[in-house]
Amino acid sequence: MHPVLLRLFGLDIAWYGVLIAAGVLVGVYVATRRAKTVNIAPEFIIDLIVYGVILGFVGSRVFLVLSDLRSFIENPLSYIFSRQGYVFFGGLITTAAFAIWYVKRHRQDAWQIADIMSPSLAIGQAFGRVGCFMSGCCYGRICQKGWEFIGVSFPVCIDHKTGAPSQSFNFAYWDQLARGLIEQNASQSLPMFPVQL
Repeated sequence: MHPVLLRLFGLDIAWYGVLIAAGVLVGVYVATRRAKTVNIAPEFIIDLIVYGVILGFVGSRVFLVLSDLRSFIENPLSYIFSRQGYVFFGGLITTAAFAIWYVKRHRQDAWQIADIMSPSLAIGQAFGRVGCFMSGCCYGRICQKGWEFIGVSFPVCIDHKTGAPSQSFNFAYWDQLARGLIEQNASQSLPMFPVQL
């Protein structure tokens, strides 16, 4: 896959981050337009989304730590300063809890806000899934016999400085190699469903 969109001033700009930002921006646009049609202040929606996104990232990182507590205890700095590693359900739970509190605090109709936000949530999730696909993570099961034509084979990534295989950004390949499903010299993974099936 192609996880890095470009390198700017020595910093990798990842597709995942760009697509998440695009999903948030498109989601804000859609939600504020929908809010105006029912006389809900767009500022309320923008605040809800901005705080929700921030807390969602915090919650997703906390759930990552909880899912692998032993590794976190052994090396906490690798989790704190890493640009990778989020658990979707942690973000979902944290954001949902915040949204419920925020809507009640501002005495808004929860069902009306949910109706306004639903398309934006789907849009944000769609952008995020494409970002995951570009990163080569969040892959699905290996395709069964006869279904390989709809699968995606993830290539081994080569470190361009050393010419050696790199363990970053080809999780499916390394997972299959570790489980003995492919040979040591395989150039790509077995075909996999491009979603979490």
